[in-house]
Amino acid sequence: MSAGDILTVAGWSCGYLDEPIVRDLDFSLPAGSITCIVGSNGAGKSTLLRSLYGTIKRFAGTLTFRGERIEQLSPVERMARGMSFVPQGRCNFPYLTVAENLQLAGYTLRPAAARTAIAEQVAKFPLLRRKWRQMAGNLSGGEQQVMEMAMVMVAKPVLMLVDEPSLGLSPRMRDEVFATIKALAAAGLT
Repeated sequence: MSAGDILTVAGWSCGYLDEPIVRDLDFSLPAGSITCIVGSNGAGKSTLLRSLYGTIKRFAGTLTFRGERIEQLSPVERMARGMSFVPQGRCNFPYLTVAENLQLAGYTLRPAAARTAIAEQVAKFPLLRRKWRQMAGNLSGGEQQVMEMAMVMVAKPVLMLVDEPSLGLSPRMRDEVFATIKALAAAGLT
């Protein structure tokens, strides 16, 4: 681990039931970096991300985030420390509007702070303003992905784990999602 690393994983093994899928993994993420995990279907990419966020079983290893060991913490505690997770597939409320989805994303904040955080995301992603009153389920896959990243950003994380951000997207929307990720990294998000 170097002083500039935001996340350090050491001896990490994770999986389901009694069977590790990922075994004895070591890596560090420098602050402000964009890091991709590449592998074939079933290689354990999603399993790794879920375990880093604390939603599935860790068999062994340590997880240091911003200098603090967090492998024993719940996902809620990890979120409170600045880690976020956008899982594979859609993770929004499809029968609520874009506005309502963003408001729900800010439920842990004081009302004034939530309004400010939402306004920042709308300014950052003009698509949200254009779609403000539309049901989230009526947005394209790429538009939903951008909205979901904005929802996560309302909580002002310093690390965003994004699983399969381009899954099922058109080439144009894929490019927009990746441009969004690059812009977030340029603003200091890892």
